[in-house]
Amino acid sequence: MAARVPTGVRRAFVRVELPAPRPPRARATGDYVDNWQPSGALWAVAIQSAGGGERKQAATSIGQSTHTITGPFRADVSIRARLVRESRVFNIVDVDDRDDRHVELVCRCQEVIS
Repeated sequence: MAARVPTGVRRAFVRVELPAPRPPRARATGDYVDNWQPSGALWAVAIQSAGGGERKQAATSIGQSTHTITGPFRADVSIRARLVRESRVFNIVDVDDRDDRHVELVCRCQEVIS
């Protein structure tokens, strides 16, 4: 069993955002999301830099996780969601429900640089 992150270490608050529903006649544009909407209350998390960055492979940029964000279990947190802290945006690359107990989530994220 992996050690949980203590509540006192969860000093950052992030907003969980999900893709907004598309109008019925909207044309699908692949995985691109036009609008995001907040989901629930702010989430108290611990944010830790994971290094990462961007590398080139076959003339394509491949992003790697740049941060690990850990917080109490939330059903709305998945790879479809994104996390927002002030002006920083984190796309979720992977979510780990430690021990499948619905107690704590560990999200590996890639910060969006614009």
